[in-house]
Amino acid sequence: MEASMFNIKPTKQRIVHPESLLLMLQALTGDRRYLKILNSMTEEDKKGEMTMCELLDKYEK
Repeated sequence: MEASMFNIKPTKQRIVHPESLLLMLQALTGDRRYLKILNSMTEEDKKGEMTMCELLDKYEK
């Protein structure tokens, strides 16, 4: 489904703790892809701030 179907507008808000966010998303959804993304993250990525789009674009390929 496209974000436009739900009238969702992406923001430039930065994720301060991407590692914690991925763990929470995996726990809530049961989707193991979040753990795969987490396992492929560098230490710099885990500490840095990024948007959700940047996070998923970087590791979904």
